[in-house]
Amino acid sequence: MKFIAKGIAQNVFFHTTGQILSLFINLLAIAIGGRYLGVSDFGIFGYLSAITIILSKLIDFGVTPNIFREWSISRKEELLNTGILLRIVFFFLLMIIFNCIGFLFQLNIKEIILSDILFINIVFSSKGLIRELLEIPYKVELKIYQPIGIMIFDNVLFLIMVLILPYFDVSVFSFTLAYVLSNIPGFFFMIVLTKKKYNYFLSKRITSIKSL
Repeated sequence: MKFIAKGIAQNVFFHTTGQILSLFINLLAIAIGGRYLGVSDFGIFGYLSAITIILSKLIDFGVTPNIFREWSISRKEELLNTGILLRIVFFFLLMIIFNCIGFLFQLNIKEIILSDILFINIVFSSKGLIRELLEIPYKVELKIYQPIGIMIFDNVLFLIMVLILPYFDVSVFSFTLAYVLSNIPGFFFMIVLTKKKYNYFLSKRITSIKSL
């Protein structure tokens, strides 16, 4: 019982500390980027980021708590596969619908391209459609410090990329690309780590979609 309580306390500590540190680094990078871009371009980045984040929530459909519960009871890789594959399908549908609506409401090409780049970030980010589900085994086993460490790495990499932007190109496109590209190494680190620790890798094996 003491071991479980200690594990929970450590998990809460690492999660809270990691979230605060990650948020601070991310806000610092965003603030520096805002000074580079100016009011107009940073405003475009801000409202398009908000739109993509809000729309990305439509992809979940509440599958995360169900998968967490089932993995806690008995490890069900097929259910995790199902959740990830469902999100991938809904992600492509969401992108197609958004682009159609964008052209219908005559968004300019710059805004559409930036939106698509930000949508790609939904795939790779620490709270994106795949990594969020891959974190479930770590949460169940009270080892959240590992994904949290990768998330901090993402934000440190983003900060470094923002700091070196003036030596290459400062534009809303380069800043948005830095925002997305900084999450890609962590995405693959997470996949490799999960493969190593849980011998899990995404496959076509799925279980009843209705159960989710």
